[in-house]
Amino acid sequence: MTASSSALALRPAQIPAFSIEVLSADRIQWAQELDSKLEQAPQMLREAGLLLSLDKYPEHLPRPDLAVWLELLRARELRLLAVRGLRHDEQERARELGLLCVGATTPLRETPSQPVTAPARASLLIEHAVRSGQQIYAEGCDLIITATVNAGAEVVADGHIHVYAPLRGRALAGVSGDEQARIFCRHMEAELIAIAGRYLTAESLQEHALSGSSVHIQLRGDQLHIAAL
Repeated sequence: MTASSSALALRPAQIPAFSIEVLSADRIQWAQELDSKLEQAPQMLREAGLLLSLDKYPEHLPRPDLAVWLELLRARELRLLAVRGLRHDEQERARELGLLCVGATTPLRETPSQPVTAPARASLLIEHAVRSGQQIYAEGCDLIITATVNAGAEVVADGHIHVYAPLRGRALAGVSGDEQARIFCRHMEAELIAIAGRYLTAESLQEHALSGSSVHIQLRGDQLHIAAL
C-alpha cells in the first residue's frame, strides 16, 4: 500500500452527521486514520451519529466483518447509526448488530430481528411504544407514531415524522435529502433530532425554551427551527 493511499474517507452525510467510507481491508490503517480524524474534531464526531459506507469498497477484497468495524467505532465512543452499500446477504447480519440498512433492498424494519413490510400508502403508522434499542425506518413515506418513543430508540423517515406522544429517543426526518421534511411531537425530550442531515443533540434541545413542549421542527436554510404547536 502506498503512502498516498487511504483506508477511509470522512464526508457529510444525510444521516447525521458524517459517513465513514471503508476504502481498504486494512483495519489497522483504517483505525489509525480514524484516530487522526478524532484528534481534529473529537467532540463533533462523538456527538454525531455515523453512517458506515461500503459503496466504494473494492470488489476484489474480502468483505469486511461488520462486528469488527462496529467494535472499532465503539472503542472510540463513536455511535454508528446505519450501514450503506451492503449486499443482500449481509443485511441480516447488520440487523443482528442493531444497525439500520440504508439503501438496502429490505426497505423497512421495526427491530433488528423483526422486519416489517412497507405499506402501500404514503405513511407508516406505529401504534405502540418504540422501545430502547429499536429502530423504525419508513422508506419513501412519512412516519406516524401514536405512542412514546423511548430513550435509546430511533425513528427514521424519508418524509415527515409525527409523534403524538413524548419523543425521548432520536428522530431523523428527510434522511434521503428532503429538506422540506418536518418533525412534529407532543412532548420534546429528544436525544437527537435531524432533518436532511442537519441536527441538534440533547444538550442543545434541553436548553431550548420549548424543551418538554409540543413542537414543530423544520429546516430554515442550514438551521433547524423549533416552534410551538
